Amino acid sequence: MKSDKHSMKTFVLLFAFLVPASTFAIELRRETPFPFEECDRSQYLTVTPKATAYVTEVARRIMLANPSVFRGDLAFENFCFGIRYNDTGGRAWATAESRSFVVETGMLTRVQNDAQLAFVVAHELAHVSLRHFHGGYPVSGPAITAAATEIRRINELIFSPNARSEDNDALNTQLRAQEAIINNAITAQFGEGVLNNWEEAEADRVGAQFYLNAGFTSDELAWRPQQIIITDAMRLDVHSPAPQITARERIDRSYSGCNVPSDRTNMSEPVRGTASYPSSCWSIWNLRHNAPATDSEYRTLMNDSRSIINLDLPAGSNLEAVKAEVEAYEPVNPKASLQKKSSRSPASVTFEKKAPKAKAKNKKGSHKDCLH
Repeated sequence: MKSDKHSMKTFVLLFAFLVPASTFAIELRRETPFPFEECDRSQYLTVTPKATAYVTEVARRIMLANPSVFRGDLAFENFCFGIRYNDTGGRAWATAESRSFVVETGMLTRVQNDAQLAFVVAHELAHVSLRHFHGGYPVSGPAITAAATEIRRINELIFSPNARSEDNDALNTQLRAQEAIINNAITAQFGEGVLNNWEEAEADRVGAQFYLNAGFTSDELAWRPQQIIITDAMRLDVHSPAPQITARERIDRSYSGCNVPSDRTNMSEPVRGTASYPSSCWSIWNLRHNAPATDSEYRTLMNDSRSIINLDLPAGSNLEAVKAEVEAYEPVNPKASLQKKSSRSPASVTFEKKAPKAKAKNKKGSHKDCLH
């Protein structure tokens, strides 16, 4: 998620999951004509084995709780999970076409319990299950298939080991032209907006379903946009350490920041914005008010008595042990990653997808880079 101040535009986007549940069944898994690539487990180093095992276990619990989605080519054993060093940031992302996940060390020091990490992981799992890469779009037809095929071809050129930096601008121009075809089709069907905004909102909604199916507490639903609202009000950078407050205080303070009445029961739809991410207030409304109001199953899950905050993990592999491992790590090069730079390793804090060569500043690819 990004700060609201960069996304408070005047347009409100209307997408398929806003249709009442009686007439629309939310799509949790999407099929496309494009096969997944094999993920490369050799890209991850083993400097933080407890952290890697912890993230993997959280993902496994979520996937086991959603067996109708995570089967076949989306089975747990086909995914790769790894850690990247960044002690000031706090991101997680999925390279959707290869089912590869990265969680930054800053995210692990930021989260306060297993449920918070689970919400982040569930969001990234949704990017993969919905095929948010070539062909994973909410529109279809010959023109869409042709554009998706061309996007795949251009990305292969961009990420080729023989790619030349001088070709970068021309390739990105071609890429944007093909993305515009798909984006215009989405706009025509769902309203004003951009592809990334649609994908992030969809991943939030579907990820929340995965998260709730796994029994995690609804108190941590939308914790990250809530936190962004609070840090903005405190004039802190989005990467600042999380305020050490209870979930209830965080929820109440974020509602105040969104100008919600004190009873918290009737939140009107805020401005969504047209930036790469929906506004934080809109995201909170969508997950905590719109989804339960339009989907009875979701509403039941929000009231689930399991309400898991922390998983029953051995003392040596729980979040406390992981934080200690991460905080003790001192890289030889502070800018180095715990993840090897693979040909599809994202390095940008925004959706600009960069290639492995340092001199190629604007290369794009098709990962989902989420600032949580």
